[in-house]
Amino acid sequence: MINSPSPEDCERIASRMDGFLYRCRYDEELTMLFIIGAVQATTGYPRESLLNNCELSYAHLINPDDQAMCRGSRIRAIMDDSEWSIDYRIWHPQEGWRWVNERGAALLDDNGEVAYLEGAIVDISARKEAEQALARTTHALRERFKEVACLGEVAALTNKDISIDETLTAIVGLLPSGWQYPSRCEAIINYRGKRFATSRREPHETRLEAPIRASGENVGQITVWYVLPPPDANQPFLNEESVLLERTAIIIGQYLTRKHAEREREQLMRLIEASPDYIGMSNPKGMILYQNPALSKLTGFDTAADDLWLRDAHPDWAASKLYQEALPAAAQHGQWQGETEIFDGQGGTIPVSQTIVAHTDSRGDVEIFSTIMQNLSASREANRVKSNFLAAVSHDLRTPLNAIIGYSDLLCRSELDNKQREFVALTRRASDKLLLLIDMLLDLSRLEHGKLKLRREDFDIVDFVTSQVELVKPRAENKGVAVKQHIAPEIPRYVEGDAARVGQIISNLLGNAVKFTDTGEVTIKLAQASPDWIHIQVSDNGPGIPEEERQRIFDWFSQGHMGTEQREGTGLGLKICLELVRLMGGSIDVDDNPAGGAIFTVIIPLPRAAGEDNRRSSQADSADNPATAQSRQVKPPESSTEELRRTDGGKLNLLVAEDEPTNALLLLRLLEQYGVQADLVNDGQQAYEKGSSGDYDGILMDAQMPLMSGEEAIAAIRSYESEHSKEPIPIIVISAHAIEEVKNSALDAGADQYITKPISFNALGNVLKRLAGVQAIQL
Repeated sequence: MINSPSPEDCERIASRMDGFLYRCRYDEELTMLFIIGAVQATTGYPRESLLNNCELSYAHLINPDDQAMCRGSRIRAIMDDSEWSIDYRIWHPQEGWRWVNERGAALLDDNGEVAYLEGAIVDISARKEAEQALARTTHALRERFKEVACLGEVAALTNKDISIDETLTAIVGLLPSGWQYPSRCEAIINYRGKRFATSRREPHETRLEAPIRASGENVGQITVWYVLPPPDANQPFLNEESVLLERTAIIIGQYLTRKHAEREREQLMRLIEASPDYIGMSNPKGMILYQNPALSKLTGFDTAADDLWLRDAHPDWAASKLYQEALPAAAQHGQWQGETEIFDGQGGTIPVSQTIVAHTDSRGDVEIFSTIMQNLSASREANRVKSNFLAAVSHDLRTPLNAIIGYSDLLCRSELDNKQREFVALTRRASDKLLLLIDMLLDLSRLEHGKLKLRREDFDIVDFVTSQVELVKPRAENKGVAVKQHIAPEIPRYVEGDAARVGQIISNLLGNAVKFTDTGEVTIKLAQASPDWIHIQVSDNGPGIPEEERQRIFDWFSQGHMGTEQREGTGLGLKICLELVRLMGGSIDVDDNPAGGAIFTVIIPLPRAAGEDNRRSSQADSADNPATAQSRQVKPPESSTEELRRTDGGKLNLLVAEDEPTNALLLLRLLEQYGVQADLVNDGQQAYEKGSSGDYDGILMDAQMPLMSGEEAIAAIRSYESEHSKEPIPIIVISAHAIEEVKNSALDAGADQYITKPISFNALGNVLKRLAGVQAIQL
């Protein structure tokens, strides 16, 4: 009696497998008792569905045309006391018929009877498809050349080292000798507008013709006719002569195809030899067989004189990646792409984008690997320079912009007449536009380099859209344009997604709609596209977008067709919308509005948030309350004074570390408005010394300062606190750097919060309230 498989049995079974392992009963259903491995990937069904025929039997998956062959192969192997190896098809519910290879053997009980079958089943569909494609190609080549032997002289002419014109002239003179009345025969070969003939006479109706095909197209024709009538006018040509003409046309077509291929190979080799890319070939074991001049010059290797291997041309990690990943993947799938490095012949390495292609023989075995490598140094350096430039520009613009916005907020809190307040509001509005432009340029840079990451958070989509509508209403109402919203009742109130990026898309579309609409209305509609997907539609009554402009408007700095009218904007908004929608996996499109204007349609995944129903029933419907949405708008700070106190009633005492005098003064003045006392230092060394030894409620730290950077100062303070068992002091970094690397470095160094300049009065107030641990007291 054979028991359930032991761990030792599993190890023995696993030693036979490339794919998943099985043990089953020897019955018609092939009842599975034990399966390990990629069962679902191979069959389309989970392991539990097949075990003990829980939902279906494995035998039912086998193609009916293959079942008899499979049974016979197993029976013969059992009778011969050997293993079987069978290729057959199984039904995959998602992918249809798939090829698998089964290798197995019978397990006998104590009486010598078959108790179980066990073995391995591997998906070989890709290999079968490659084999079938290779078989078709091999068959076509064999058919092309199988008649060469019976046409020796014609074939011999096509193998001479002479021009195409000379070859065709010789063949056309040879053709009449193949007919039963050669003295009465003449022939013509027409090839790409050229005529090769035995005379200038034109053929008459008693003739044979055969087309010449080369490289898959008709390139000419062979014609043979009798100048004098043959003795048997009823059968002027023999069947063999027709075959001879057809085979001659085939040989000529093959010859021309070969010549075309040789010409193309010569052109390709000239291209390879002249290419600045690094191109090479190796055998299946990794021995380098060929390098183009660019690669030879880089490595300094001579393949003709040196015994070279891939490990000689690549650093250890890259060579290991090639041997363990790239070559096996190319051999299995035909091609591999990735990034590696190659030695530069001077002791250094160069980053490259590498593509490897496997070239196989008629049996499917790899004969040669070819590779092409592109130097990534220049593109990486260009991207680095561009990113650094944008980061530097952003930093240098945010620093003065911080002062402009901050002092504008302070002015709003002072005694101003209406005209002065209007001027300050205009200054603040212009500052906000400049800040938006800076953020858009950074977003595009992040999107282009794949550095922008989406967040997953729950947010109120109804209230969110309403707030966006309320933000554009004042500008629309000034133009006499109505802004409407329609949210389908099936839309979930709370969804999961990146609220800031969804808002960026909606804000851009609504802003453009209002900008280009002078009369009429702007409407935003939300509907359920499908479960977990939301359909957002923004329509306007503007001038519309011509068909030829609809793709171009999503390009950088494109504003579409505006005639002679100049409108504000940078032409970046729709490009950012497109890239954000793509990043989310959605789509964006534009069409005509039947009522005049344009309709932008966005479909993005925004699944219902967990617990959404409970929150919806427990909260008021703020979408119908414009006041709620209006309160979300960015407003200047009120002129009343807010003094913040600690929970013990004392004043907040902060250390401010800022080296730029204008921004340092601004922070001190803003803190005064909240009744906060502060000490100022203007370099990182002082920030460390006072921050580690002083008695402060918190530190506002710039990231970029002399002597010690903000990051270094934070790390030093945290180290001091750890060594002296001090309670960590809250450190908030306020920096003009808006790139993730600087933010993450500051947080990793020990900062509690990172805020990007410019910082507004209200934003600073929120930070101070968290430090104080209490709400503001209105004085």
